[in-house]
Amino acid sequence: MADKEMELDEEDLPRDAKIVKSLLKSMGVREYEPRVIHQFFELWYLVLLMFYLILKSIQNMLENLQLMLMMLSLLFKLKLISASHNLLHESFGDFGLE
Repeated sequence: MADKEMELDEEDLPRDAKIVKSLLKSMGVREYEPRVIHQFFELWYLVLLMFYLILKSIQNMLENLQLMLMMLSLLFKLKLISASHNLLHESFGDFGLE
């Protein structure tokens, strides 16, 4: 009777729980408390959350870096335009091309 209940319980388990059970079995764990599966899910959730937060902070840093590079590029362009304007003014200022 207990075997039939175990078979029914395994059929009713969600796919993720079946995967956890097979992972435990592949690691050689034959006996465990039922809450181990839930604890594994909690650990899995925390690890994935940490990865997500780390990747999100990296994304934010890259966006800030991209913005800073765009600003520097614009600054250099403006500096070059200003420098070329000054150069033209110094070179051709005497010819009335101001």
